[in-house]
Amino acid sequence: MSTQELIEIIGFVSEKDKASFLKELELRVPKMNINEKAQYEKRLQEIPESKPIEDEE
Repeated sequence: MSTQELIEIIGFVSEKDKASFLKELELRVPKMNINEKAQYEKRLQEIPESKPIEDEE
């Protein structure tokens, strides 16, 4: 899978695959060109943080 494809699926990886996905992505960060790094950083900012849903009373 290309680096661009990995960047695009950030946030859509299942929990069981997340650890290996993040490891692969971190290995590629130093090799990314300027455009890929910009896309990577933008994608990280777009991902909503998971927040627990509070029960309504």
